[in-house]
Amino acid sequence: MPERSNPVAQRALFCNEDAGDRSFASAWDAYRRRLARWPVTGRSSLFFPPCAGWTLPVRTTELRRGGGSLMLSGHLHEGPSPYEWTLDTQAAVGGSVVTVDDDVHGSALHVPGCAEKMVAYFETGRRTRACRGVPLPE
Repeated sequence: MPERSNPVAQRALFCNEDAGDRSFASAWDAYRRRLARWPVTGRSSLFFPPCAGWTLPVRTTELRRGGGSLMLSGHLHEGPSPYEWTLDTQAAVGGSVVTVDDDVHGSALHVPGCAEKMVAYFETGRRTRACRGVPLPE
């Protein structure tokens, strides 16, 4: 199954919630500070000012419970979006959580059977609670 992504929508989601300075100069200064503070690993973070020049005002996201069914998935050991955030979202909006036992963002699409278990809910009404995910390193 090919991965689907919308980079414009992703940029809008991030920048509409980022209340930081939106200037190019500010982004460049932050990058130079990272290089000075972490001279060995700082270069591994590319200079990329995704919200520099973004002109729309910050809008607070308001989560609320809805009447429909919702399935959330969270990767148990992932860094970019910690599992706790999935539980926080569930507490705010309801639904059920599918726990993917790995540390790979988006792996449910690539692990045989995982995405199918989640999607089967729409055909059977049965909810899955977990997927094995990508095997963890030993």
